[in-house]
Amino acid sequence: MPKKKAIPPLSETVGNFFGRERLDPENGILIALSWGSDSVGLLLACVERFWTKNLRAAHFDHGLRGEESDRDREFCRDLCERLGVEFSVGTGDVTGEARIRKTGIEDSARALRYDFLFQTARSLGMRYVLTGHTADDQAETVLSHFVRGSKLAGLSGIPKIDSRGLLRPLLSVRKSEIVAFLASKSQPYRTDSSNADLSFSRNRIRALLIPEIEAMNPGFSKTMGRFAEYARELDARLENEVSEYLDAQEPPRSFDVVEFAELSEFFRKEVLSRLFVRMNGNGIGLSEGMVSEMLRFCSMRYGGKSKTFGALRLERWKWRIRYDKIPKA
Repeated sequence: MPKKKAIPPLSETVGNFFGRERLDPENGILIALSWGSDSVGLLLACVERFWTKNLRAAHFDHGLRGEESDRDREFCRDLCERLGVEFSVGTGDVTGEARIRKTGIEDSARALRYDFLFQTARSLGMRYVLTGHTADDQAETVLSHFVRGSKLAGLSGIPKIDSRGLLRPLLSVRKSEIVAFLASKSQPYRTDSSNADLSFSRNRIRALLIPEIEAMNPGFSKTMGRFAEYARELDARLENEVSEYLDAQEPPRSFDVVEFAELSEFFRKEVLSRLFVRMNGNGIGLSEGMVSEMLRFCSMRYGGKSKTFGALRLERWKWRIRYDKIPKA
């Protein structure tokens, strides 16, 4: 019977991540600490690997769970005090932010949390913000995006590094491995009571869908991580090809109608979809019907002179299609 592959210690996983990505921990690490097993495990692993020099932790109190939120915050404070890690706390009006942004509570909470983390990192001189996202989170994210009908950008899931200096060194690690690591340290953690609420689609995916899939493929979560990496590489390749096509056009911010019509339908859709995302800041509201309408506008038979798609404006100009962003009022 073949031996099971040994799982490296969590601190080694974190250290290998920094080495592989050629990142210098001396530039400062801020841990996003949320009291759950993932972030607590990440904090302990970083303390083991890097000690507490150039290491801080920060907790954002969403204020949505009353006394439970208070206990979460104090748990994080006590843990950092015991470990000798400097600790920062932030809070915000998540419900009010949701009204302003016209988004759901979860999206608004995420936006406020990351704003706080990056502001704290800057004020402390920390270069990197680390979160405890795992292979399980990656699988849930990709599946939820797939269910919503996302394209490649959505199926790319959670990036391990982004341009802001946000790092996710545990994306290759299963949550069960982190729980086992904490048990070996006799380190408690807290759980979110709302995780049991199946009215949230993410919770249904986690509690009902993924266990069924893993019954057929026990390695599903890590398989999804590899798929997300593939989707991200393919998405980046397509983005480069679209940019090269648009950058080669004369005059700028336009393209020739006849040449455009000779491209494959797939690539024409990619050009228009990515223009929509660039001008609108995201792909919210973009549908197959809208892409088809953009294609019709860019055909030589379309009679209209201009048409808007969110903040993207397309305008017929001689034998060219000009595009620009509609300024905010």
